[in-house]
Amino acid sequence: MPRLTGVVETSLYVDDLDRSTKFYQSLFEFPVLVSILRMTALAVPGQQVLLLFKKKGSLSRAPGGSHDGDGQLHMAFAIPAEEFDAWDARLQQ
Repeated sequence: MPRLTGVVETSLYVDDLDRSTKFYQSLFEFPVLVSILRMTALAVPGQQVLLLFKKKGSLSRAPGGSHDGDGQLHMAFAIPAEEFDAWDARLQQ
């Protein structure tokens, strides 16, 4: 089997694009790569991208032009074990 080296991008579908962008910027300090009408791309360390799409804001009839999701989604970030307490404290704030 060919080797897989990681996840390049992850998408979340959000109700409030501005609020969600600010949340990930303030909590993780992810810089904005691009922000257009209904989508924001945030840089995640390790050459990864977190895409935030406005729910129901990216539907299109064009082939391949539709991005939308709803329901329960899951995403996890890797952190060093020795930094768990620091992240726990930051998230409690």
